[in-house]
Amino acid sequence: MNTEISAPESAGAPAGSGHHGTDHGAAHEHSAPLSTIPDLDRVLAAAHAAGVDGAVEVGIPSSTDTAFTVTQTRQPWQFSPDSVAVDGATGRIVDESRFADWPLAAQLTNWGIALHMGILFGRLSQIGLLLLAIALVAVIVRGYQMWWQRRPRHSGPFGVGRPPARGVLRRLSVPWTIALVAATVVVGWFIPLLGISLVAFLVVDLALGLRTKRVRAQKKTTTSA
Repeated sequence: MNTEISAPESAGAPAGSGHHGTDHGAAHEHSAPLSTIPDLDRVLAAAHAAGVDGAVEVGIPSSTDTAFTVTQTRQPWQFSPDSVAVDGATGRIVDESRFADWPLAAQLTNWGIALHMGILFGRLSQIGLLLLAIALVAVIVRGYQMWWQRRPRHSGPFGVGRPPARGVLRRLSVPWTIALVAATVVVGWFIPLLGISLVAFLVVDLALGLRTKRVRAQKKTTTSA
């Protein structure tokens, strides 16, 4: 966002930064109490008239030739955080960044961050995240329990059957195999940590499979000899 006082009033381009488009190189949070800044009421009134109201954060300019910035903060059910730059001396809107003008990817990113933080839908988001966390913990614990019960040896009376046989993917049809690989690549690309974990799992699984195959081949050779 342009915060130069001398700049003509114009519609600003969609901001792509993670701070709602505030140019923190030209304006920053001032250390002085807000009550000591004489232009603050004028700035807030101008921002309110421009539709930037509710819970906002104000960027205090570091010099007289730059503007204040007023940005709507992330709040429950806040889907469009707009931002404006205001001349503190006159109350003139120097520039603005409207959420409606952001690219779709930027809008989705902003909503995703708010949803991930449990803010987007207020208490509903927090309850949903809590239930998701409980479900993930349950799946992880249950996975280790199933692995322990299906150990090839020493399963004891708590065993629940043999583990799945290797080679399931090789027995899939070609269309299903292509679809599974494509979905895995897409998920791994957009969620890198999960993608790295999947690759590490496949490498370890393939290494163990090759080791088991080699041991069986050696045993077969020894028996035949």
